[in-house]
Amino acid sequence: MTDPGKCWPGGIPDHIRSHPEPIKENIKEEIKGWQLFLEENAVGRADHEHPEELDESFEVTQRRRLVSRWASMAQAERDGYQSRAPVHELRRWWWYPHEKLDGPDLGKNGFSHLYRHTKGAEHKFVVCNAAAGPELSPRDMALWAKQRILCFRLDGDDTTTFGELDDDGVGVAIPNCTNTAEGGSPVEPHEFLRWAYLEGADFFGMAMTSRGTVVFQVRDPILFADREALDTGPMLLCSLENNGQVGFSGRTWAAEALYERGRTHEEDRRNMEEMGILELLESFNRYSVGGAPDVWLDYIERYAPGYLDLEEAGTGIAYGYDHSLFRNNERLEQIPFEDFEL
Repeated sequence: MTDPGKCWPGGIPDHIRSHPEPIKENIKEEIKGWQLFLEENAVGRADHEHPEELDESFEVTQRRRLVSRWASMAQAERDGYQSRAPVHELRRWWWYPHEKLDGPDLGKNGFSHLYRHTKGAEHKFVVCNAAAGPELSPRDMALWAKQRILCFRLDGDDTTTFGELDDDGVGVAIPNCTNTAEGGSPVEPHEFLRWAYLEGADFFGMAMTSRGTVVFQVRDPILFADREALDTGPMLLCSLENNGQVGFSGRTWAAEALYERGRTHEEDRRNMEEMGILELLESFNRYSVGGAPDVWLDYIERYAPGYLDLEEAGTGIAYGYDHSLFRNNERLEQIPFEDFEL
């Protein structure tokens, strides 16, 4: 059964469109009418006579209904809300009456949950968007594990780097539920914010303008491990605008993005299936990743226990590696490096 929190049943309606261009300033002014509309029209569970009879999809269904209503409303009616609405200077622009609209469905797709709980805008995120169906193939899962290891610091800084991928998943963007049959297509970067927020009408990461269009909260940059990246190495580094479109993009190895040197490597490719992780690391300039092979061994085992043995058995590719074994910062803090043993 399709989880109602993940995908808009039947797909996002055509009349719900992203804003045609990025909004560079006064975004609070643009969305104040929408916020007033939510205040006056949202109905919480507690307001119902028999809230115990409501299922867990109540909130997401209501949020989608509100989005659809605002998008299809006559402009004069939206203007009426806009003219009455104050600009809430002390509120963050994505404010909404969460006590009425948040429900157990929120965060079901993983990335929405990540963005809600990551502190600060300086974090980077890695998204595997190579899936064209409901899951990655065993080969792609193994290649994705290798890419995730390249996203760790291996030079003595004992932390993960691009935020904390949730423990229940592997950071994979699964396409819309209506687009996962044979012939489906991956979530492209320009579709990512619609996938992450609009599918579940998650108002923490999206709002609507006075013209009935959608804008998003963005966190930059995002590294996309697409089909090309899994096969050849360099990921797609993208800046996303608040209307969901790609501002700039270029291919780069995770190590280059990690050290924020801003280099792109369109032609610097490897055979990711045939090269083991240590061989791959040694093929880089040492300055790119820091450390040395003996140090890399320790860190890889610490971050991804059991990976090296499985990769050796698979002759360069760790088929069947369990991504839940990857350790995030919280788990690493419980194992001081000085106490860690291979």
